[in-house]
Amino acid sequence: MQIFLAEKLVLFAVPKTGSTALEVATRSRASIILRDNNGDRHIGVRGYARRWAPFLKRSYDFQGEGVAVIRDPVERLGSWYRYRTRLDPSRNQRSTREISFEDFIEAVLEGNGKVAESTGSQHSFLTDTAGKIGATHLFSYDAFEQAIAFLKDRLDTPLMIERKNVSPEMQLDASLELIGRLRDARADEFALYDRVAESGYLHTPPA
Repeated sequence: MQIFLAEKLVLFAVPKTGSTALEVATRSRASIILRDNNGDRHIGVRGYARRWAPFLKRSYDFQGEGVAVIRDPVERLGSWYRYRTRLDPSRNQRSTREISFEDFIEAVLEGNGKVAESTGSQHSFLTDTAGKIGATHLFSYDAFEQAIAFLKDRLDTPLMIERKNVSPEMQLDASLELIGRLRDARADEFALYDRVAESGYLHTPPA
């Protein structure tokens, strides 16, 4: 997560949505940068409201608009799967090198073991405890250029976007029955993504 005090923006880093590329491109303009070593880089809306919003309000009279990218849930799990094929299964229990994509989805559905750990739900990441969307500006991963244009305009700076933390390319297949089960289990996430993907951008005025 990166915070831009003057521009009143909070850039949420939803995992596997191109967040690293956006962070690198905007880093020089950020007032506060949360990194992996403090555990808050991938903090969601609820954690931000609990741990950071009160501090920022008290210290800087800051109340910013959240910005985030959301990705098709199946494609995002595919990215997690491909990324974890790089891990050595003898050293890391999150490795997917020795299982199929379908097995990975099954593990996610069942919350089964390390292999599915930390994949998370984008709906949970982006909503508060009442289920209200906590990011003012939501962009679809498939309309990434809209997110770039928005940040370029709000930060009033040219942005150089480079692909970062890219998962290996590979063909992934899953049955329609399994994808249907995933849709049922994560109906809120799919519904939110579908709303954003309709035009590539969703504006939700802050409360």
